[in-house]
Amino acid sequence: MCPGTSEKRPQTSEIPSETPDNSHILRASANQTLANSTNTQVFLQTLSIKLEGSRGSETVRALIDTGSQKSYILASTASSLGYVSKEKINLMHGLFGGNQILRQHNCYDICLRHDNYNCTFEALDQDIICTAVSPVFKGTWSREIKHRGIKLSDTSDESPIEVLIGADVAGRLYTGRRFILTCGLVAMETLLGWTLMGKIPPEESNARIITALSLFISDSSLAYLWELETLDITDPAVQRTRKESALAAKDFFLKTVTINSDSRYELYQDGLFESYDQIFNEWLEEGIIEEVYDTNPTEAHYLPHRPVIKESSTTKIRPVFHASAKEKQKPSLNQCLEKGLNLIEELPNILLRFRANKIGVISDIKKAFLQIIMNEADRNYLRFLWVDQDGGQKIFRHRRVVFSINSGQFLLGATLEYHLNKKLKETGNYSVETVQRLLKGFYVDNCVTSLEDLKSLRKFIEEASLIMADGAFELRGWEYTDQVQLEDNYKGTPVLGMTWDTTEDTLGVKVDLQYPDELLSRPVTKRFMLSLTQKIFDPIGFTCPATLYPKILLQRTWEKSIGWDTPVEEEMANNFRLWIKELFDGYKNSKMDGCRI
Repeated sequence: MCPGTSEKRPQTSEIPSETPDNSHILRASANQTLANSTNTQVFLQTLSIKLEGSRGSETVRALIDTGSQKSYILASTASSLGYVSKEKINLMHGLFGGNQILRQHNCYDICLRHDNYNCTFEALDQDIICTAVSPVFKGTWSREIKHRGIKLSDTSDESPIEVLIGADVAGRLYTGRRFILTCGLVAMETLLGWTLMGKIPPEESNARIITALSLFISDSSLAYLWELETLDITDPAVQRTRKESALAAKDFFLKTVTINSDSRYELYQDGLFESYDQIFNEWLEEGIIEEVYDTNPTEAHYLPHRPVIKESSTTKIRPVFHASAKEKQKPSLNQCLEKGLNLIEELPNILLRFRANKIGVISDIKKAFLQIIMNEADRNYLRFLWVDQDGGQKIFRHRRVVFSINSGQFLLGATLEYHLNKKLKETGNYSVETVQRLLKGFYVDNCVTSLEDLKSLRKFIEEASLIMADGAFELRGWEYTDQVQLEDNYKGTPVLGMTWDTTEDTLGVKVDLQYPDELLSRPVTKRFMLSLTQKIFDPIGFTCPATLYPKILLQRTWEKSIGWDTPVEEEMANNFRLWIKELFDGYKNSKMDGCRI
């Protein structure tokens, strides 16, 4: 960390604590990155020290960093030791590249101890100080260190750094004793113990996997940088949905809580556990999962899972598996898997082909991912735990591709491509043209294409269903231009993020502005502007005239270096509110009348 702040408080770098909490502006990892190297490694000045608080003491790892103007403590460590914040400080962090991040910190007085020495100083809390920093391992320098009587404290612990000692404190900790070892490393004594720093000789580091801490801006792709999750932007609609769900849960509780004959409160269970258990039983019968009894395999990975409840869906409850979950200092399953190509880039081409002919047609594969069987050697990495209705623990593992794993879409896409290419080489009751249309029309499990006339449509539906059934894929949900819709409240058919009206043959963009009055009354910040602008998903760009203006306003916020949660100037705010109103009035149900090219 390298906060670019002034030491005198408060000035431009530190803002009075009455300002809104900006702690969630950007994750630390967005600008503190790890650069991998294969031929060099550097020891940083790390120590193993005792940290004392009102709830006891802990031995933690500390890092001396004179490039930081402030000292820091992990927020979780401060909480576990019972430190009480004496004030909140808003700090502007300056990093290489001229980037700045505004973040609010709690300020604590922390106490460090080593042998008979102890010191108390001010430290700010931080969720993550830095990623893995190696302790001092054994090498050619070990004998010389021992010969000089130097005792290093941080030699085996690979846990995260929990205290960063900045330049505001480090200077008064050095004793002045220093030895330059024959290998080039430098041993420096501090009042908290000896440290070792410097570049390790190449012959000692070649055999190791090396991580070097860097303060340069991450070389992320533009697509990644503009993801809302990366920018830590929360969709207001998501927040509202969670609030409504919480209120609904409380209302359900108040309606169902009773007092039994023993004068105890009795709570009602709505059968969700039984429904969730039933899904796993059905999967067992269908061969989607299998029970295993080997509790100590050589290698295995267990997937956490949770139910997702959607009242409006035909499937009220379904399990979702979290393949991105991981332990400290260990990769997740998703990090070990290849994602494959970015399919989003194919959306414009598929939608243009969908518009190319007179009749558009779509369908999807029923339970597409569950039709592909995993190799038995890989199934132990897809284990999960469950407790049945009798309270007994069961171990299951997936026999089919899991939707939530990174490689899921790649595996499905590759399987479909392999199957269709195989069909091109075979002869059957289908035309080559149908196979080629399928090859170009699939986006994950959705088939989106167009044909010249009704005769060609009927032939395509018949042949495509036959071709896909030969690979155990069932094409279903066929919809096409001029199809009669029996629903009274038909609002269109979803097509790759857009809305298609089959009766009028129009493509529309759904803009979620259910509460315009609330949006118009909110303070306008850069975060709010970007969040609303990104709500309009238009892969073929026909709404550009409507979305260009807010992007110009966003560009101006960058030029003026306005913070994510700082209200913009009044003129800009009024212009953005006017755009919201016009969007709601004119583009809420915007449609492309000329759907066909």
